[in-house]
Amino acid sequence: MSRASTLLAVLAVLACSGTAAGDGGTPRARTAAEDAGGGAGAGAAPVTYRLVQAGMGFVPVHVLSFSPAAVEMRLLFPPKGQSLSAVKDMPGCSEALACFNGPFFTTDDRPIGLLISGGRRIQKLKSTSWGVFYVDRDHRAHVAARSHYQRLVGSDGVEFAVQSGPGLLGGSKTASLSKGLALRTAVGIDRDGQVHVVVTRMPVSLSFLARFGAEDLHLVEMLNLDGGSSSQLVTHDGLARVDLPAAAVAAGIGLYPRATGASAPGAPASPEGTSP
Repeated sequence: MSRASTLLAVLAVLACSGTAAGDGGTPRARTAAEDAGGGAGAGAAPVTYRLVQAGMGFVPVHVLSFSPAAVEMRLLFPPKGQSLSAVKDMPGCSEALACFNGPFFTTDDRPIGLLISGGRRIQKLKSTSWGVFYVDRDHRAHVAARSHYQRLVGSDGVEFAVQSGPGLLGGSKTASLSKGLALRTAVGIDRDGQVHVVVTRMPVSLSFLARFGAEDLHLVEMLNLDGGSSSQLVTHDGLARVDLPAAAVAAGIGLYPRATGASAPGAPASPEGTSP
């Protein structure tokens, strides 16, 4: 087999792997029922899921969308005694509407940068060019450059925050985005304040991801999270069943309805070896 044929075969496998159950291995646009949160008879879920065909239909992109007024974001960490685990195996994920990977982590398995969950600061802001995605106590989502967050926001009045990068759109955007290809996870905000989580199962560049966010999702702010082998997503309850496996990571993010029903767990314990 030629190198070109081998590359095409690998890309085809990557595109098809981890798609929603029932897809038969072929990525496709979701139906209106699936976008509304499940099969026949299912009520509207606070989180919606779509499988969007980007890049002229050749790049399947998994998208979760929700209002931060209806959905609470919380950090997840590996089970006690473990420094890394798959997000779906982290305590609290099975009770969430959906879980996905969070920020980058060090070679000694420590999450990098600011971490706030349930209004409690777990880890301090890191001196880096990376931006901060955060939800304030009025349940509004924001993405800010580190300097802006440090100067005008701070940890007071913040319910949830993660520091990551680079910034892809808006005030946190990095001047030059890498053209390197990798699996990606990112979080963004549109003009209406809705939050969108984007997970790819085909290697794409950061510039492609930013363009998809701006043109397809109409995002005004977007921040890159950990990617590559760390990119993962799992959904539960009324959402179309998705399980995108990946490598073990140091932190994940779970989505929980604010209304009565499945409740979010309490503020998570600090990852082992860290302190607020």
